[in-house]
Amino acid sequence: MTNLENLLRQADFRSWQVFVVQMHPYAAQVYRVLHHWPLHLYRKLRSGHGTVQPQIYRDTWAFQNHRKLLRYKIALHLVWAALGQVIRFGGEIFAAGSARDGILGRQIVIQAWK
Repeated sequence: MTNLENLLRQADFRSWQVFVVQMHPYAAQVYRVLHHWPLHLYRKLRSGHGTVQPQIYRDTWAFQNHRKLLRYKIALHLVWAALGQVIRFGGEIFAAGSARDGILGRQIVIQAWK
């Protein structure tokens, strides 16, 4: 964590807090079933081959076909809003803990003040 603290210090932050976050089991399951699995299935059906996907946004399918997706804009926003509400039915979405045991390979939230 000292590397992260050095970077924050070099960026002229006067103080900061680092938290390790993890989704609560209910929220993680809803996310997995209603977001991750459908997206994984879609990508599997669409790819058809094992080539590496482009890493530059303008080369992605989403950018190249964004005009075609406009007709689905309202439906997609409604699905995202519904997913957000379903996840919140289980209470808190994330649990925050101390980062004292290390941050490597974990999801973190940084609050920093200048």
